[in-house]
Amino acid sequence: MSCSRRAGTHNKARTEAGTDEEYRNWAWLDARLTDTGEAQAAALGPELLLEANRVEVVLVSPLSRAIHTGLLAFPAGDASPPFEAVEDLRERLGSHPCDKRRSKAKLRADFPGVNLDGLLTEEDTLWREERESQHDLAARAARFLGALMQRPERRIGVCTHNDFLVALMRKSGLRVPRKDRSSLFRNAERRAYLLQAEAAAGSDPADGKAARSGDGGDGDAGGSGSHDASREE
Repeated sequence: MSCSRRAGTHNKARTEAGTDEEYRNWAWLDARLTDTGEAQAAALGPELLLEANRVEVVLVSPLSRAIHTGLLAFPAGDASPPFEAVEDLRERLGSHPCDKRRSKAKLRADFPGVNLDGLLTEEDTLWREERESQHDLAARAARFLGALMQRPERRIGVCTHNDFLVALMRKSGLRVPRKDRSSLFRNAERRAYLLQAEAAAGSDPADGKAARSGDGGDGDAGGSGSHDASREE
């Protein structure tokens, strides 16, 4: 599994304003990539071009900045793997309009090559005024991990968001980045992991473990989890 985080206009606005209150500004509804974010995502292209023929599918958060990151990072044309939007890959839900998705019709108009069939409702019915709890975020990460282990593909790209990535790492048995900003996921950073699922009857597929197999980053989020494996993603 190759993971990448995106860079949005809401992050730039928050930095310029100097307050987290900027995240509650409705001007950043489903925030898009900044010019810098676009350049960072495109810069992943040469690295991902080498593995584009091996990645069988790219799963993306349905938030525009994550979809755009994936489309810029992976090569267009015949070499491009298929893209699927997955609701569970969204950033932590609620409170921040930048984390509220647009309608399927609007996403389809902007990203016609992305499969949106996994979005079960036309409008965003998951976003609430209150912030999603860490418990619910962890449950969502576990649900995604379980679904991932049931997919037929062996090599999967994922474009998502920092809070979700941290929750996913916890569920995968990896070390979580320290609070120090230098060890968090950087914008448009790629990290690759080998996920191994136990095939024993009655086992929980969301209990899969992961070992870091390579990345383009600083190594602080790496780690390993021992697990009897019969399958790789």
